[in-house]
Amino acid sequence: AEKRAALEPLQVEATDAKNAAAAAEQEAALLGQRLTAARNALESAEAQLATLREESATLASRTSEAEAVIAASADRLAEAQAAVEATAGALVAAKAAAGEARARSNAAAERANSHKTESKVLSALLKAKRKGLLPGVVGRLGDLGAVPRAYAVAASCAAPSLNNIVVDTADTAQRCIKLLRKYDLGVATFIALDKISQRIPASQPPAGSRRLFDLVTDMVDRSIAPAFYHAFGETLVVQDLATGRKVAFTPGPSKRRWRVVTLAGELIEATGAMSGGGAGARM
Repeated sequence: AEKRAALEPLQVEATDAKNAAAAAEQEAALLGQRLTAARNALESAEAQLATLREESATLASRTSEAEAVIAASADRLAEAQAAVEATAGALVAAKAAAGEARARSNAAAERANSHKTESKVLSALLKAKRKGLLPGVVGRLGDLGAVPRAYAVAASCAAPSLNNIVVDTADTAQRCIKLLRKYDLGVATFIALDKISQRIPASQPPAGSRRLFDLVTDMVDRSIAPAFYHAFGETLVVQDLATGRKVAFTPGPSKRRWRVVTLAGELIEATGAMSGGGAGARM
């Protein structure tokens, strides 16, 4: 009995130890399960991460491809827009050129018709002069003198009245008009020498210019000079438009404004109005 009593604590201790061992084994098994689950979760997470990385790389590649396609499309769009603008510009230029060509054609036709009419009128008047009916007719102003060929366009643009008919008196002009009306020959403008100023003042043109009147040579008679001065006045001729602007718009000490024409026929009036174009080399 004493031995059993002595063994009981040991048995209890052994039982407790056994129970503790069993509990520890259970806890270890549970921890092992948790570790396995954690490892599985880690592996799954690593697999998901790898998949995401692959998908990200694929997406990045597709994004790069898409950006390349967008860039190429933008380049093609820019090229197309440039082509459209160039075509539009060419169309505008072509229309402008066509308009200018039509204008030149119309102007040439008008000049031809005008010249035909002028020739008809002048021929009739000179014929009457030769017959002694109109002895005071001198002739078309532009035919009564000349300027150097380089200045012919400038002269024709600066003085449309070069096409006028010079006569000795206003009475002769009236008789000419009656003749033209009687035979329906057309119309003409006359310069009567007895009605225009005979004074031709001296002139000092600005640097880079010349007075157009001073370039007239080979006059049939010096008595015609006032008619040419009547047509040209103090008009100056210059090489180009840049010089023309400088001369016309930069008055000297006298603050005088000049009427200027270029060799190409561009005309700057003393008022500042500008016009251009030439009627050819005929004076």
